Amino acid sequence: MADPGRATTSQHLQRLNGAIEEIEDVCTGCETNLKKTTQALRYLLEENKALRAELKVVVDRLAFVEAVMDIEEEGGNEDRAERAGTGTGEGTGEDTDEGTGELASEPVLDSKANVVNLTYLRLSGAEKLVKRYLPDYPGEDEEWPLDPATGQRYLCCKWNASARDRVNTEGLTALRDAVRASGALRELSRRLGA
Repeated sequence: MADPGRATTSQHLQRLNGAIEEIEDVCTGCETNLKKTTQALRYLLEENKALRAELKVVVDRLAFVEAVMDIEEEGGNEDRAERAGTGTGEGTGEDTDEGTGELASEPVLDSKANVVNLTYLRLSGAEKLVKRYLPDYPGEDEEWPLDPATGQRYLCCKWNASARDRVNTEGLTALRDAVRASGALRELSRRLGA
């Protein structure tokens, strides 16, 4: 007769070996998942890094445009500028007396934005406030664009830099000074009866 304790031990060993094999399969699966998860995480971290860099450029550009346009409320001046025909790429002849560069006698919807836009167009030599018409900051080997009438340099900005960039700060200061010096805002206020 067979020893009953021996049979039980043999069964226990078989069950134990089966459990060990299952644990090893689970460990192998976990290691595979860990490798895949690590690869996915590395890819997502790189993607996140690239998106953050792009976001920084976009935020800096937005801050520059807001500073140039003197925008305080989200979308406020943009909507009014579109209704007034400025900043949309539509002609600026409606807003000035043809040939004189003087402000037209008809009131506009947003006088501050309009004065700044018209002054910027004059200082930069741009035809319209549309990206393709705005002059880029010249490179080291490029000639600076000049106003053919006065021979003075046109105002150029570094569009990929923030408003706090030295070049852009100087340009914004020149724009502000030109608006103040021209007295255009005071004249426009007088015409509107404000």
